Amino acid sequence: MAKETIKAWAAGIIDGEGYIAREKRRKNATQVVVKVENTDEKMLQVLAENFGGTVYLMKPRRDRPNSKPLFYWRLVSKKAAIFLETVKLYLVTKREKAEEILKS
Repeated sequence: MAKETIKAWAAGIIDGEGYIAREKRRKNATQVVVKVENTDEKMLQVLAENFGGTVYLMKPRRDRPNSKPLFYWRLVSKKAAIFLETVKLYLVTKREKAEEILKS
């Protein structure tokens, strides 16, 4: 994918499936967190290849024997802030929150 295309694609994933926040790390310290959970591991691997971070496999739920494996991609701290700066132009539903997180 072209650079601008991948940024727009990633922003769409974040708008639809993503979680962005500034989370407490220690007493007075916080960190920026970007996370996407999905059953499509390939999609999450593309995010990791282009923006960094790690893809994890979550343990299957024992109470749902027919459920698919669930994966999540997580990006934290400086890399997460850089990612949000990179895609915020393309964000629609989460642009305001991303800007708020980046300012704080």
